[in-house]
Amino acid sequence: MLKYIPILFLFTASAGFAQSPDSLTAFALQNNAELRRLQIEYRAAGQRPAQVRQLPDPQAGVGVFPLPVQTRTGSQIVRISLQQMFPWKGTLDSRVALEQTKADLIAEQAAARTVELRYEVKKAWIQLYEMRKIRRTLRRQIELLRNREQIILAGIETGKAGAADVVLLQLRIETLQTEIALLREKETEPLTDLNRLLNRNLQTPVGTPDTLLPSDIAFNETAFLQDISEQHPALRIYLLQQEAAHDRLKINALSGKPALGVGADYIAVNGYDGSELAANGRDIVQLKAMVNVPLYRGKYAAKEREERFIIEALEVQKQDKTEQFKAAVIRAAARYRSATLRLNLYRKQQELIAASRRLLLAEYTARGNRFGDLLDLEMQLIEVEMHIIKAETELYLAQAETERYTGFFKK
Repeated sequence: MLKYIPILFLFTASAGFAQSPDSLTAFALQNNAELRRLQIEYRAAGQRPAQVRQLPDPQAGVGVFPLPVQTRTGSQIVRISLQQMFPWKGTLDSRVALEQTKADLIAEQAAARTVELRYEVKKAWIQLYEMRKIRRTLRRQIELLRNREQIILAGIETGKAGAADVVLLQLRIETLQTEIALLREKETEPLTDLNRLLNRNLQTPVGTPDTLLPSDIAFNETAFLQDISEQHPALRIYLLQQEAAHDRLKINALSGKPALGVGADYIAVNGYDGSELAANGRDIVQLKAMVNVPLYRGKYAAKEREERFIIEALEVQKQDKTEQFKAAVIRAAARYRSATLRLNLYRKQQELIAASRRLLLAEYTARGNRFGDLLDLEMQLIEVEMHIIKAETELYLAQAETERYTGFFKK
């Protein structure tokens, strides 16, 4: 079990128009194209139970006798038939249950996509924040180096510094400016990904805060592993697929039962002229019962074996997916611990380098020497500050990834 470790969640007041991951996620849940497609498919699937709960269509037929059948009471001239088949009891209910399971499966796919969408939005947002935070850090460092330039110029006037120090300083500034330009170009990728997830213009600006304040979040690895259960939408998909296979097994068993039917035939009879028989010209009504007996059982046995194999395969897939989720949580917890250790180390290094820089700056101001060492410390400080930013964002991403795999986001 991990201790309570600082992670980044709260915005500073200076965030301005910054948009939080939660607000962007809410927008994505309303507008994401794939999620909307699944919602429409779910509504469409909801119409299928009504289609399969109906009885088979009745059959009607009309027959005429080109050569009328002559009988004692007259000649038969036309036959009208009507019949209705009835599947074995429970067949229609089982078909309805199967279609409802299929609809539930689409709903679970939408829930699983919601979990993934939340994670993808958070991931793209924190990547965007990280790049912008590094750019702001580099810009501040450029401003600091330009202030150092004033010190060099003052040192040149007093003979304590040389022109080479100015050239070296300008080279460092140009290097930082190039890195800023590269980051600005690299920022396009998470921004485009984020707007794509939100299903809007890919160039739409997204605000991020200047910084994030730490918030104490319990990262409990043991509890997270326990949360990986059959309630996670991605795992419930396998359960619903197994349920659909069981429904098909039941339908298959019922399909092997006889189907019963009833019907009636009406035959019009044309009587003989001059006949004195009491039944002369009497029409014929015939009531009948039918049974459809499935004698050939091979297909039903093969279908049962197929569905049982499918259920077994789905169980293997579900167990494998569960283990994948557990492994991902363990890896995320390891990254969380590693990022926490590195964050503490980098902050200590930051303090030490800042103290050394103050001493070298004082020495350079007084004597005009060791400017190269001073610049090296400046660059080391920049590097450490970027490591701090990366470690902080890694904490956030580890938390988001754990939520993704533990089913923290419920429907």
